[in-house]
Amino acid sequence: MPVINLETIQGIVKRDGSLFVPEPITEAIGACIKSNHADLLLEIERLKRIYASYVQRDEPMVVDYQGQVTIDAYSANYLPRNTLIPKILFLSIVEHPAFRDIPREVRILDLGSGTGGIVLGFLDLFQKEPLCRTNVKLVCCDASKPSLAHQMRLLQKLKFANYEVWHATVDLKSNRSALLRFAPYDFIVIANLLTELSPEHIDNLLLSLPDILAKKGLLLIAEAPRLYTTKLTVHASQLLRNGGLNQFYSCPPGHQCSSERCYVWLQTSFECPNVKVGTRLIRVTNTLKTTWVLFCRSKYSIYDFLCEKYPNLKWGCAAPFGQEFDIEEKMDYQVCTPDKVINITHSRAKALVRDKKSVILRGSIIGFTKDYSKASILWHPLY
Repeated sequence: MPVINLETIQGIVKRDGSLFVPEPITEAIGACIKSNHADLLLEIERLKRIYASYVQRDEPMVVDYQGQVTIDAYSANYLPRNTLIPKILFLSIVEHPAFRDIPREVRILDLGSGTGGIVLGFLDLFQKEPLCRTNVKLVCCDASKPSLAHQMRLLQKLKFANYEVWHATVDLKSNRSALLRFAPYDFIVIANLLTELSPEHIDNLLLSLPDILAKKGLLLIAEAPRLYTTKLTVHASQLLRNGGLNQFYSCPPGHQCSSERCYVWLQTSFECPNVKVGTRLIRVTNTLKTTWVLFCRSKYSIYDFLCEKYPNLKWGCAAPFGQEFDIEEKMDYQVCTPDKVINITHSRAKALVRDKKSVILRGSIIGFTKDYSKASILWHPLY
């Protein structure tokens, strides 16, 4: 059974201190694109406009991913960053002793799998020592058959070892029988799916997941932050906790959110080669911005680990004030703790950073003295 630690995972997912997308992945993406360069650029810009138009709308996003040029455009511009989600997931959990032992066989359910960013990210991770001796079984569900076909072509190009994948073209609004294929799962990932579903369909889907999550399994919800999804984050957290799961990150245990929206999400830049299509290059989006909510069946949380390490501190999770969908380095912070919500001024926040080049990021966990008069320790999934 492989045993992982923070240094091991950072050595796999970071290069010179930064997250990166390996060249073979972008090479495979470019090799699988069928559309010509001009059509590709136009479609990338169209998708950007669609996504931007939904940022402040409180409704499900409607995008048709059936056409080849749309699949190619999404793959060229957005697929590379999605491959980082499994890697940040491992950074998020590796310091917790409960998740350092990786079983010889790992079962993964990818909901809204699309062209395969999550799948490629997991499989790339499990090609490296000490994870390469683990067998990986994946169930990949999506409503778009052409998207899953594109994913299959990518997998054929990359020739990963030690895995079994089962693709299911399924409408998750009504048919969830495919979810049982390799259950129970060590990891269930919902990435960029809830943003397209109505609230009633989201409730039905989420309530079906606790029963198919392994005893030490983890469920990740990672959605692009916008008005609709920041509300969904609060709702999903309450729903899953009522359904028997515990929140590993980001809410502290016992915290009852009084806000209708959650302003905790992760944002990071990363290194990524441009995608080569024929003889032309496509510039790839090199930032990842996503909600980051982790649940598990067991009563573990990142706060348990921190409380054991620093028993005299109380903990809370920080986000800048306001409703902007970007990191604001000069903003004051709101910190959710088990007892209350605490406001920290920008000047006080600056005193908490680890070094002069750091800033408090959304999602940072801050340690307070018992009377909340002082704050000192920082933890963040991306540190």
